Amino acid sequence: MGLPRQILGWYVEKILAKMKEAPDIWNDNSQPEAHSTEPQDKVSPASSHYSRHKRTHMGKKPFACPDCDYKTAVSSDLSRHKRTHKGEKPFACPDCDYKTAVSKDLSRHKRTHTGEKPYTCDKCDYRTGHASALSRHKRIHTGEKPYACPYCDYRTGDTSSLSRHKRLHVGEKPYTCSLSTP
Repeated sequence: MGLPRQILGWYVEKILAKMKEAPDIWNDNSQPEAHSTEPQDKVSPASSHYSRHKRTHMGKKPFACPDCDYKTAVSSDLSRHKRTHKGEKPFACPDCDYKTAVSKDLSRHKRTHTGEKPYTCDKCDYRTGHASALSRHKRIHTGEKPYACPYCDYRTGDTSSLSRHKRLHVGEKPYTCSLSTP
């Protein structure tokens, strides 16, 4: 069963528009069997996915923002980026006033209302609604401390701890009490 003619026409128009935006990336006919990517040995079911993925390894970023110096290998990333210049936030939470330019951010935000915590640690019973929080948590088990202080030997597993620590060196005190006298 094929796509309805209207959808197929729309899809072809989108592809042709992308080809006009960056014609040099569409001329590469070298595609391994099953569209496997040599560096990571992943397989893509569609040649367009393979081409997009391949651009990340080749460093090609043919999609450029006309308003700033942002460039990307993925046209949908450019579309999302352009919303920042326009202030567009088309994705709105049905439960509160939260709005965002990125659909993934809305999905993550909705978990604050539902309490859903799909990311679980395989070493303990920690659960979270954010993949980045799980990555940060796992460093507790591994002992990894990728963030280093430029002023001393201090290392930590999260950027907020590093920011707080660096204030000790520079004397920054960003939080002041409005009730205390100066």
